[in-house]
Amino acid sequence: SSIKSGIYYEGKGLTNEMTLFNYNGAENGKEIDHFYFNYLTMPLLYSFSIYKRFLFFNIGPYLSYNLNNKYYSTIETNGERTIQINSDVNELKIGKIELGYSIGGGINIPLNEKITLSGSLKIEKSITCLYEPIFSKSQPKNILLGGLIGIKWALK
Repeated sequence: SSIKSGIYYEGKGLTNEMTLFNYNGAENGKEIDHFYFNYLTMPLLYSFSIYKRFLFFNIGPYLSYNLNNKYYSTIETNGERTIQINSDVNELKIGKIELGYSIGGGINIPLNEKITLSGSLKIEKSITCLYEPIFSKSQPKNILLGGLIGIKWALK
């Protein structure tokens, strides 16, 4: 077993779809909001392996720093489609720091003495709220499912 850490880039996002109603209460369209967040993430993972290091598992917290955000909205009413681009998302009070936890695992397949094929899956869940919504009391949080396939090359 060991403790692993590092720093890597992650692009995360969310889509929020709302039904629009007119003054009489009749449905007359929908709005779809798209958010894109760019993070530098640093996990602190406890890692352990079983079956001669063939299977491995990771669990632990992570800290992400929000580098920047992008937002745009698509509104469809009465058969017409309008795209509004809003690069100023400061009114949403988007947080700069995201805290969460990560759980994952994978396999190592030795190809020879120096080269190992590796594959892994992880799920990350934020415990902090991403931003403060303007019109609702929801608490938007990230859930990320990620995978990685790579080759490990021993330098010795």
